[in-house]
Amino acid sequence: MLFSLHIRSVALIRQLDIDFSEGLTVFTGETGAGKSIIIDSIALLCGARSDKSIIRTGEDYAEVEGVFGMLSDDTVKALAEMDIEPDEEGNLFISRRIGADGRSVSRINGRVTPVGKLRSVSALLIDIHGQQDTTRLADESIHPVLLDLYAGNGKEKEKYLSAYRRVLSLRKELESINTDMSDKEERKDLLSFRLKELQRAKITAGEEEELTAKRNLLVNREKIVVSAHTAYYSLYEKDESAATLIAEAEQALRTLSDYVHEAEELSERLNSLRIELEDIADSVTAYTDDPEGDPQRALDDIESRLSLISSLKRKYRTDESGLISLLAETEKELDLIDNSDERREDIQKELAEAEAEAYSLAETLYYTRLDAAYKMEKQIKEILSGLDMPSVTFVTEFVKTPLSSGGTDIARFLISANAGEEPRPVAKIASGGECARIMLAVKSVLAKAENICTMIFDEVDTGISGATSSRIGMRLRALAGDNKQVICVTHSAQIAALAKTHLLISKTTSFGRTETHVKSLSREGRIKEIARIMGGIGDSEEIIKAAEAMLGETV
Repeated sequence: MLFSLHIRSVALIRQLDIDFSEGLTVFTGETGAGKSIIIDSIALLCGARSDKSIIRTGEDYAEVEGVFGMLSDDTVKALAEMDIEPDEEGNLFISRRIGADGRSVSRINGRVTPVGKLRSVSALLIDIHGQQDTTRLADESIHPVLLDLYAGNGKEKEKYLSAYRRVLSLRKELESINTDMSDKEERKDLLSFRLKELQRAKITAGEEEELTAKRNLLVNREKIVVSAHTAYYSLYEKDESAATLIAEAEQALRTLSDYVHEAEELSERLNSLRIELEDIADSVTAYTDDPEGDPQRALDDIESRLSLISSLKRKYRTDESGLISLLAETEKELDLIDNSDERREDIQKELAEAEAEAYSLAETLYYTRLDAAYKMEKQIKEILSGLDMPSVTFVTEFVKTPLSSGGTDIARFLISANAGEEPRPVAKIASGGECARIMLAVKSVLAKAENICTMIFDEVDTGISGATSSRIGMRLRALAGDNKQVICVTHSAQIAALAKTHLLISKTTSFGRTETHVKSLSREGRIKEIARIMGGIGDSEEIIKAAEAMLGETV
């Protein structure tokens, strides 16, 4: 539920703060006072497309902030899935700022949020019905969505979609297997050549690194031998080699240990060091050994092997591990081609089973829609009858289709507003007033399914007057029951009189600047405003009494 709204520097609005409560709230006022600007500001808060032209002249930015609360458990759960949590009091703070450069910054609970995510969050909180939504109802692609929403068949849809995705996967695999045989043979020849080439190469993991190390040893053989001899001589063979000197020092410390206790430990440490030096010397001698066979021939073999690996890497545009993986992939693909007939039969069998399951689940889905359509039609007819459309016919037409993401049927709504007329698509309805009432009826039956606490109607009374307006007002007030709120922009005295809260939108001009204001009306203020809407001139006593009577009957 929308608790409060703050608007700054949007069009005629310099700054407005509006508090909302549950129940029916109406906005009234002279044409051009700024009623629709407030609705547009709420739409901006919900992620509507922004434009820097909305910024009030002379200001650097426009900003809208809203506080939402009394969130249902389902809404809180859905928000958690989007990594959003209300504050400690269960409220959600949403803001949006439009800069002079046209850039938009949205925040939820102070955290910068992409506008796409803002739209998803707002869709859980608020539903705005503007005059353009009548045209939206004429878009038959949304009819199945509305029907499924009313049916509450989410589990059935998910089961069907899972089966349908399986069908698509198998069809794609079968299509791949059924590729033209000439292409398949050509592909097989290519794969066979690649397989033989890679198998002959017999590349192993780490081979290139190992060969490079061996090549470096052979290329630098002379330097290695000289350095190794020098190291060995210095460590072990020289008259005063490191090993000899350490041995002498060790013996001296052993003699000293007869007089100095700590010298024994030092002697042991030197003994360990001497053993380590001897081990190093033995290791160094390995570098002085001549390689087996002809060193030049060994080097040539290594160079040839490295050249082959490098050539294959360039050819297949991959590294050593990629060549090893490519060999395995080639073997697998060739095996698939060689066994394609057998695999085709297996897939055809799997596909037949998957399609049978999908058709079965689609039929179950269809019956949920059929049952929902019957109930929905009945409810909408009752509501429209109460809105002075007693002869209305509202039916759901189902058209069978092949398997698709929506099942095996497409639903669309057909309407006839007059007795004796065949039901036709919504787009064929001529009267704007009838369209507005149909949308209100649809919103009414979907209110519970959508589980949205706040609904906004911008001039739902277009083309309607008299008793029909009263009935629309009663319908709006009924929608606002059960801890919900309905906010409505209206030019109808009958609807205004039915509101729990009446807000007057006006504008003033001061120092050459026009500014929109909002005022919550007392009973006396409501009587005066309702009289104005009814067409009273000044303080016409009869109009005032009529306004009092209207307000007295409904409040």
